[in-house]
Amino acid sequence: MTIDVEENKDEPRPVKMNARFYRWENTHQMLGQKGVNGIKTGVTQSAGPCLCTSILVTDKYSIPFIVVLLNCRDMEIRWMETWKLAKWSAFRMQMIKQYKTQLSGMAATGCLLNAQSI
Repeated sequence: MTIDVEENKDEPRPVKMNARFYRWENTHQMLGQKGVNGIKTGVTQSAGPCLCTSILVTDKYSIPFIVVLLNCRDMEIRWMETWKLAKWSAFRMQMIKQYKTQLSGMAATGCLLNAQSI
């Protein structure tokens, strides 16, 4: 059975399944923010506060990430740390793409030696 995620996360609604009514309530506070399409929140005694988020960082490039945080210091820091990690990762990916572009440009102009010709 598929249950649609509500647009308004602050108003849980009852859902009938197997002749019982369940009340689904979103706890992923990042849902509704640009680029975030959720996944899972949770807390266990051994893993502490956890968060798994699917996020599309759209700076210069659109780069999708799945960010997983385990055993966070507290429940509220998960949201901020997810954004920080996603943005840091996107920045690093942009640097790698720029480096690869520069290398291929250097190879095309003959500035790089082929390792086999040495």
